[in-house]
Amino acid sequence: QPGDKILTNAFTFHAVPSVIEHARAVPVLVESNREWGMDAEDLDRKAAASGAKVLLMSYMRGHVPDMDAVMKVVRKHDLVFIEDCAHAYETRWNGQLLGTFGEIGCFSTQSSKGMSAGEGGLFITNNDEIAAKAVLYAGSYERLWLKHFDLDHEMMDSLQNQIPGYSMRMQEVTAAMLTPQIARLPVIKDVHVKNWHLLHTLISDHPNIEIPMPLPQVDSFCDTMQFHLVGMSRQDADRFIDVMKQEGVPMQIFGAKRNARDFRQWEYIEAHKDELKDTIANIEFACDLSLQPHLTEENIRVIGQVVHEVLDYINRT
Repeated sequence: QPGDKILTNAFTFHAVPSVIEHARAVPVLVESNREWGMDAEDLDRKAAASGAKVLLMSYMRGHVPDMDAVMKVVRKHDLVFIEDCAHAYETRWNGQLLGTFGEIGCFSTQSSKGMSAGEGGLFITNNDEIAAKAVLYAGSYERLWLKHFDLDHEMMDSLQNQIPGYSMRMQEVTAAMLTPQIARLPVIKDVHVKNWHLLHTLISDHPNIEIPMPLPQVDSFCDTMQFHLVGMSRQDADRFIDVMKQEGVPMQIFGAKRNARDFRQWEYIEAHKDELKDTIANIEFACDLSLQPHLTEENIRVIGQVVHEVLDYINRT
């Protein structure tokens, strides 16, 4: 309902709080940890203080918090749990796929995601009523849902005229592009994992780089790498990004000015942003590098060499 409070990440892409605002609800921002996942202790505090009954949690850049601790908070406060898995294809916690912990799992099919169709997305649920409402909100009218879904007819008929249709149906050509990509996901993941671990080996020994490791229960998709720049000024960090771009390895810093992943840029949210000190510290010098599946071992070795050379150059000048 309008005005309802929704718990969500302080560290995520601005599209996540924008969805909450679009529903006329109120985002309650939860702190991140050093590895960029949601802080379960702060989630517990914010759930108790806000009275929110919905958690929309983003696995931003595929970073996974302690899911046992998160689910404990979800059960304690009886939260409806929605998982934003835009960056978490084929990602598991103790063998369980992300997107299957909550009532709803959402997946993006935007051009930079694990499955790409330009734009769009999909969601999964094992709740028939949620599925029925999604079908109708997407724009199914009369009884056209009979062509696609074997949902309870009585339930569908009872909901049919209670729910507006927002004309958000996926086009058939989009679905056709996505369907064959499902089988490719494990293959692409193998490439990403190999490249991520190689790059980690190549750059983690540099004194200006800190790479927090995922929890041992996490099996990640690894299509991007993030690391903290340590012992550097803002000016030198910005120079590092500029020179990396000149060298053909573009990356960004989450805490840089005008970055849409920095909650301080979300002026449409009335939140106590100055209180989110952990998230500020965790994004201020956090570098973000895309690892596309076409990158070869040689490409990764070149990237590692360039990172070292540019950091050394910045330190000398």
